[in-house]
Amino acid sequence: MPPYIPPNTKKPITNPTRKPWTRPLFSSTISSSSSSPTSTNNELLPQGSNDKRKSRLREAPIQNDPLESAGLPSKGDTTLLNHAAQESYYTLLTSRYMDWCAASGNPCVVAADITSSGGAEEEAAAAAADLSQSFDDMSLDGSSFYATTTTTTAAKPNLNQPTMPPAFIQKELSTIHMSMRKLREALLSTGRTDAFAQQVYLFITRASLLSRTFESYHPALLHLLYVLHPRLALPLSSSTLHELVAYQILDTACRLGDYGEAYALRAQWRFTDRKVDGILRALVRDDWLAFWHMRDELDGYQRALVRWAEDGVRKHVFKCVGRAYLSVERRFVERGVGCLGRERRARVIGEGVERVVDGGNNGEEVSWGEIVRQHGVGWEEEGGMLVIRRVKNAVKMKS
Repeated sequence: MPPYIPPNTKKPITNPTRKPWTRPLFSSTISSSSSSPTSTNNELLPQGSNDKRKSRLREAPIQNDPLESAGLPSKGDTTLLNHAAQESYYTLLTSRYMDWCAASGNPCVVAADITSSGGAEEEAAAAAADLSQSFDDMSLDGSSFYATTTTTTAAKPNLNQPTMPPAFIQKELSTIHMSMRKLREALLSTGRTDAFAQQVYLFITRASLLSRTFESYHPALLHLLYVLHPRLALPLSSSTLHELVAYQILDTACRLGDYGEAYALRAQWRFTDRKVDGILRALVRDDWLAFWHMRDELDGYQRALVRWAEDGVRKHVFKCVGRAYLSVERRFVERGVGCLGRERRARVIGEGVERVVDGGNNGEEVSWGEIVRQHGVGWEEEGGMLVIRRVKNAVKMKS
């Protein structure tokens, strides 16, 4: 009796002679036959199109940045754990930093720590002077690196104009800061406390101060003062130590806003300096006129640290003026917020009056419009006067 097959179903077809399917092996004949249509299609294409397609498929050459080739020692990279590699990497880093200064239109010259080898202070000062002079005479038009100085009336190139787009300048600065961190970690991993380590940390501190990157200059500054200076066979010179202590005091007072700790550091290091003391005194007393006056007397590195406190001083000026006046001269407020540059009063002999001598801007001054937008000041200006608030019409009292 045949087996029962339900309706709407088909009986499976079985062929005992059929072999199971296997993947075919591509032999030379198959490959040649499969490549023939491609060759035929290539023959039909216009002349040169096949070369263009091959050039698109060809990978572009990878350009490795020598600064980015080394990794962070804290992540396990061992490229910079060699003294010779550290020295060559430092030379490359300083060269890239100088190129960035020229390209960004900000030729800030880090002092002789770039060229000096930790030797005599006289040679370092001479090298710094020569380097500063070379930046003053630099030609950015590509004709020559150093321009000839003929007379005092000769026109100098404008180094304040950037020669690269802002995006490239910012990316290059980030690369330089990361390279500083790699070199600092390498020196810390190898436990190097010689003159080369001192030179590297001085360069990192000063270069990071000019760009106001506290993530770089703060650890380098502390390592110089509390690690390298006590351990070095030849400690820091008195002038260099005085300079670094001033940086730490100004950073504590201006960036951190801890005036008590700043005075404690001043007493710990037995530090005395008229300019730094004037900045501390002005901040404690909220004396904004003395603050701007003393700031203009600082050098570039110290002025970069004092800039951390400028916004707080400006905000205090706006609060005081806004609560004390109904209207005030704009020039008076501009002097209070520090957007007029350096001003000095000189008494005219024989006339008995005072005149204001404008000493010019330092290249870091902020315009009045930018300060107003930053602090959200809504005062109206009428004929050189700032109207803070208007008096409502007084109600006439009955007689």
